[in-house]
Amino acid sequence: MSEDRAEYGDLHPKERELIELIRELKYGVITSLRIQHGLPEVADIPLKKVRFTGVGGEKE
Repeated sequence: MSEDRAEYGDLHPKERELIELIRELKYGVITSLRIQHGLPEVADIPLKKVRFTGVGGEKE
């Protein structure tokens, strides 16, 4: 059994990509995830958020 199979089992390559993306993010928000035929197709991940406080924007 290869290392890849030991870690992911019999996942589809698109499912592996989604898991790897989540691991790379470490934290954050996926605002939407499009699924087609039971597999992930597109994920929307915002890059930054700016809050307006009236005293200059605070970046998160």
